[in-house]
Amino acid sequence: MRVLIEGARAWGLELSEAQLQGFQAYYEELVAWNPLFNLTAISGCGQVQIRQFLDSLSRLLVLNKWLPSDTPPGVIDVGAGAGLPGMVLKLLRPGWDLMLVDSTRKKVQFLEHVAQVLQLSRVTVL
Repeated sequence: MRVLIEGARAWGLELSEAQLQGFQAYYEELVAWNPLFNLTAISGCGQVQIRQFLDSLSRLLVLNKWLPSDTPPGVIDVGAGAGLPGMVLKLLRPGWDLMLVDSTRKKVQFLEHVAQVLQLSRVTVL
């Protein structure tokens, strides 16, 4: 996860060991489920860190400027697919409520599974 660590650090974000473990587990689940569920065309570890995780993290930079720090927001990720950017935001802000919405049942199953594996609370998948 070196690329993710360095990219986040360049934006002033320090990832904790628990967050990095979450990203690693998320990546492993994504790679394991991708052949069966066609979750993403991007599956190489370096590319996922850049084009999936860091791209998702970039939204946090904007949200941090607009949201009051004392009120945890509710976030809805419509067309969630593999859970990007929603799951990434939840890994960094576990106090946020997250709703993931997708029209494909297999993707919903994946998202429910990942939320359990990552032990994320306050995640609703529809």
